[in-house]
Amino acid sequence: MRNILFFGIITICSLEVLSGCMSYTTLQTAETLDPGRVEVGAGALVMSDGALPELGGRIGVIKNMDVGIKYSAPYLLVIDGKYQFIDAGIDGSVDFGWSNFNENGVRTNGYYPMIIFGQKHWYGGVKLNYLTSKGNVSLLGDEKYTFSKTAYYATNIIAGAMIGTENFHGLIELNTHITKTRTFYLPAVGFYFGF
Repeated sequence: MRNILFFGIITICSLEVLSGCMSYTTLQTAETLDPGRVEVGAGALVMSDGALPELGGRIGVIKNMDVGIKYSAPYLLVIDGKYQFIDAGIDGSVDFGWSNFNENGVRTNGYYPMIIFGQKHWYGGVKLNYLTSKGNVSLLGDEKYTFSKTAYYATNIIAGAMIGTENFHGLIELNTHITKTRTFYLPAVGFYFGF
């Protein structure tokens, strides 16, 4: 049942692959899910002019590796894979992700490597964001960017906390999003069910 639910989420999200926006949230700890374990939930990035909601899920694939997918309004799809390389008091993981969005007919792909450390109830890390676009895109109301080939866009510094159990928990985090011209402080919150 849990695999059917998780792949149902993937199918729904895949229908939206042609448009969206870059993901600014992490909303996951450094610990990977056990093989076969599934988490589904909802979250939101809080901004001065509103919130960007997201729905997503993760599934443990093999020991120390899980994959995730999330859909965020307006029309963002993010797919990522996380590998836990430290499991000794403090967890350490690397995560690689891809996102796709479309702003005013301009399709943009985002790529990121992230390293994240933490324990059961806290996490922190660094994510480097790269974008490819064939036209001008505006990100977070910042100046227009053109990425005709894959180029570095921004660094995210992530700090978060988990409250609850592995079966139901909330996550709160602060993403410090640093571009070449500005720094944004982007809080996020999420709630997840595990089974």
